[in-house]
Amino acid sequence: PAAGGGGCGGPGGERLEKAVRQLMEAMTVALRQGRCATLAASVCGAKAGEAASLILSLDRLPASGGRLSAAVGGEALASLMSRVEDVLRDMAAAVSDTAEHAMATALAATDVARKSKALRALVAATEGAAAAGSEGESESEGASESDTDAEEDRKGEGEERAAEAEEAEAEEEAEKEAAVLESLAQASPAVLRRISNARSLRKLAGEIGEMQSKMRRLASSSPQLLQSVSVLEKEALFQQLAEVLRAAEAPVLRRWYREAGRGEEAEQAAEELEEHLAGWLCLARRRVAFLFHAADLRGLPVPSSLEARLLRQAALVDFELTAHLVRSLLLLRVPLFAPRAVSRPGGKLAELMRECDAAVESLNPHSSTPPPS
Repeated sequence: PAAGGGGCGGPGGERLEKAVRQLMEAMTVALRQGRCATLAASVCGAKAGEAASLILSLDRLPASGGRLSAAVGGEALASLMSRVEDVLRDMAAAVSDTAEHAMATALAATDVARKSKALRALVAATEGAAAAGSEGESESEGASESDTDAEEDRKGEGEERAAEAEEAEAEEEAEKEAAVLESLAQASPAVLRRISNARSLRKLAGEIGEMQSKMRRLASSSPQLLQSVSVLEKEALFQQLAEVLRAAEAPVLRRWYREAGRGEEAEQAAEELEEHLAGWLCLARRRVAFLFHAADLRGLPVPSSLEARLLRQAALVDFELTAHLVRSLLLLRVPLFAPRAVSRPGGKLAELMRECDAAVESLNPHSSTPPPS
């Protein structure tokens, strides 16, 4: 919505807005817990490796207590046993933390599923009420009963086809999972647990992306459901976006200054090296990577990049202004500091800029083209 737009319309809109907020908060908590669980699992694996290395070292020592003490000395033996105790204590703490984070992740995922189901029901009720209102208007205008029956038949056929497509997709996904499990039958429990966690997070990301798509369609058709954005809030948002875009351009500009200081002959000699040109293109792609992360609405429902999240939010508030800032502060400036061999027409830089333009256009909430997967 533009700055100063209308607020939520009626109690139904307030309930929907509250449900959306609760779902987004639950999704954030679930992703945070998932990251903590992954980190705890890696720490646990490191501690287990350290314990295994220590045990292998102990296995090479004499089994007899007297011979062991004579071989390494009493003081060294006491220090070694203290080290064993510390490693086992750290490993036990890491296992406990991993289990705790895994349980918290499971609870957070369950909470997201519950709130997602509630929001889905609320959206369906809102759409049903809107459909009922439109049907009442059509009846008041004198729409015939036969036309209504035909429309309902078409709607029913469409729902049946959608249900069949979803069922076929679910069966295909189940077959793929069964094949993966069969191929990993001999894998260790730790590997299977990591695969299960990754599958759960991927499924959660898919559900989040589906709900976000429905919320975008609903907000596009009924913008009054969204909370209004004040002028000060809009100014602060786009000031932050401008700072992000300037920060993305800064490394490209610094490299240009550094290479320009070597003289024109050195610059021309460097441009003849393929490694130099490939390195510059790699730098440019890294600096604009957040554009592709923000445009990947299906693959990244909640991107970890702050720049990508800020860009998505700005596009929802005012897409035209967002696209203007991205092009004027970043996409039109980066080619100015490119080596001449890279910036030739039809080169790789032009292709990269076209990809960036397509990514920016896919952020348009009113666009009819689907976002890139």
